[in-house]
Amino acid sequence: MKNKLSRKFISLILAIIIILSAFTIPSSAFSLKVGNNPYIIFSKWHLCILKDNAEPDCENNGYVIYKCVFCKYTKSTIKEAYGHSIYESETVNPTCENDGYITCNCENCDYTEKEIISKTGHEIIEIEKLDATCLKDGYIKFVCKNCDYTEEETISKTGHEIIELEKVDATCLEDGYTKNICENCDYTEIVTHHKTGHSIVVNTLAESCETDGYIQHKCENCDYNETEIIPKRGHSFIEIEREDATCELDGYVYYECEYCDAYDYMEFEPTGHTVVYIEAVEPTCTQDGCTEGKYCSKCNNIFKRSEVLPASHTDKILELTKATTEQDGYCKKECTVCGCITEETIAKPVNVICSKGTIYYYTGNEIKPEIEVRDANDNVIPESEYAVAYYDNIETGKGTAIVVFKGGKYEGTLETKFLINHCPAITVSRVRNRGFKVQFSVTPAVDCIQIRYYDSPSKAKDIVQTINYDSPKTLTYTTTNLNVSAYTVMVRVRINGRWSNWGKKMINIQNY
Repeated sequence: MKNKLSRKFISLILAIIIILSAFTIPSSAFSLKVGNNPYIIFSKWHLCILKDNAEPDCENNGYVIYKCVFCKYTKSTIKEAYGHSIYESETVNPTCENDGYITCNCENCDYTEKEIISKTGHEIIEIEKLDATCLKDGYIKFVCKNCDYTEEETISKTGHEIIELEKVDATCLEDGYTKNICENCDYTEIVTHHKTGHSIVVNTLAESCETDGYIQHKCENCDYNETEIIPKRGHSFIEIEREDATCELDGYVYYECEYCDAYDYMEFEPTGHTVVYIEAVEPTCTQDGCTEGKYCSKCNNIFKRSEVLPASHTDKILELTKATTEQDGYCKKECTVCGCITEETIAKPVNVICSKGTIYYYTGNEIKPEIEVRDANDNVIPESEYAVAYYDNIETGKGTAIVVFKGGKYEGTLETKFLINHCPAITVSRVRNRGFKVQFSVTPAVDCIQIRYYDSPSKAKDIVQTINYDSPKTLTYTTTNLNVSAYTVMVRVRINGRWSNWGKKMINIQNY
């Protein structure tokens, strides 16, 4: 009961204080203590109690925080840090070679700071000196005024200061000398100048294939003279170009001397054919035969083709289905000689080949390439089984060969394409001043022409010229002042983006 009365009394007093503070306290705070609790009134209406506090130190601020007992209002106050109280605790003075320092501490905490005092360095003075001579070093001694530091500087010896007293010059065959003395001491020396030997000037005349040369040695300083003869070396021919003779055509070989303009040229007669004869052999039912033929064993030129006569029965056809370009055929036969019955599949024809290639040259006449037809097993189909028709086969461009099957085993048609290029006829003639002139005729099918010739044995020169058909159809190219005596001139043309073979002519221009 007594406690309840005490609390009510305290509350009443506080309420009275708050009411009175609204009218009587103009400042921002008012404090009082009830029991052990300090109370502070802020802003006339809040009754606050101490919530938290911290004391300041040398480096950190302190604070006080109050909180209203009736609401969430708070009030804080900062206490400023009072800073370090520094005193000097230790001093070390600097020397010539070592730094010094001053140490300071705080009276209120363990804070320490250190200030460096830079070393003073040596204060050097000279105490002794010995001058250098021609042959001996000298020195200077130094000490520090403030410590026991010592150093010594070497003065290098000067060497003799030589002056010439007497001189005799050397010749090509005898030594000379110079006598020298030193200006600063009694040193004397004699320097020998060795004989120079002859100062040779060389005059040469190079040897050639047909005349001697020489090397002449002559001294510039005396009358010494010597001449060496270099014998002529003779021609050294190397082969530049060769075309072997064939059975029907001449051959030649062209040589040039590697040292001069001399050349040699040899022609070879045609070797002639070596004819081999093939006798005719009749086939049987089981063995092949052949027709009569003959050919050259060296060039393989065929004068009369020997055709294989396959071994065959004398058959009569019992059943036949012709092969087309799309599918195989079938044949059933009976031999009238031996009565053998055979059945065979007739492979379909699939490929037409120009046997001598697909590129030919314009002649003004029809181009008719030799045709070979093969079946699906890559076997040659006999010419008796088909006929060949040609189209677009005169003018330059692409020609066509059409194979029409007409025999008893095949039916249908196949075709192939071939190219007709224009290769001009070449006329090459000599012109004065060691040159040549080449002329050739072109047609509108030719779009470019290339001329190649050699102005040294191994160095080719090319001239490529695009054809302009506003100019004449006969074109000419001329060159002079060539380094060789004989060479090959080659010409080729381009049609539809493809080059023809080279047309070749050889010409001798020596002394022309």
